[in-house]
Amino acid sequence: MNGYKNIFVVCVFVICLMFSCTLYMYMHTSVVEIFERKSIKNAFEIIETKSIKNAFEIITLPNPQKRILYYLHLHKCGGTSFCKTARLNGEQGNFKDNCNVQPDQRCCGKIDTIEDQIAFAKKTSYSVVANEQYMMNDMVHSHYRYVTSLRSAKARYLSHYRHANPRDSYNVWLRSQPDNWNTRHICGTRCVQRPQLYITRADFDYTLKRLRNFDNVLFLDDWNATFNQLASKIGWKPWKNNMYSNRQRGKLTTIEAEDYRFYVLDDALIQAYKTGNHTIEHNWQTYDSGNKRKCTNPCCGICSKY
Repeated sequence: MNGYKNIFVVCVFVICLMFSCTLYMYMHTSVVEIFERKSIKNAFEIIETKSIKNAFEIITLPNPQKRILYYLHLHKCGGTSFCKTARLNGEQGNFKDNCNVQPDQRCCGKIDTIEDQIAFAKKTSYSVVANEQYMMNDMVHSHYRYVTSLRSAKARYLSHYRHANPRDSYNVWLRSQPDNWNTRHICGTRCVQRPQLYITRADFDYTLKRLRNFDNVLFLDDWNATFNQLASKIGWKPWKNNMYSNRQRGKLTTIEAEDYRFYVLDDALIQAYKTGNHTIEHNWQTYDSGNKRKCTNPCCGICSKY
């Protein structure tokens, strides 16, 4: 009699094992996605709310290597909204400091080397980080997923001016800012000390190549579509509402004839990225013409309020 019981137990075990293997193959893709983008805390929340078969898969599958979301935060281009959205989607980050992780607001590592960036990625508990300063020399795609967002260059400078709320007029303030803010920050350490209006054509081509090396570039004028492309890749909820209202948030009392050269390369960068067209000769002629002011630093003297 005991022999029959043993056979019965073995048969039940084999059937359960076969069912588990089949279930594993069926559920594997979705569970890997959970592990790639969600924290352990989120996994246990899923266990509490989903069926036992989902819980079984989460427990038994190993946690695969994931890439940290690395967000280059260009001022007034939706960075604060991006950080808040990361939190709502269950990411782990330094949300009290707008996803920045270092006192100097750069990321990641104490020194600008590949090794230090990898060391940071291996030890951090964050799944999303931000950099509000200039890009590092190298991009380490094995450990980071690079994301940034862009908007019309003039709109960005106007929004930056309102945010800084200086006493000077817009035109005075602009002429004491680093020109082509986005281009300089994406370019990184190569362009950080370029004097005002002295970005070279080689610098621009280098910056465009770097921008194309980002995993995702979001655009405020096409936010839903570009954001949802990212969301579909990393398991975030899609964006359904308009990012920004078209309503004018107040008007500047006076806008002087601002120098287009201060942001022409930023607009050319967006155009070249979207169209794949390297031809920016008109933009470049605009930038390269006129008085260079004999500047020796990015602000041509003391910088106006950021």
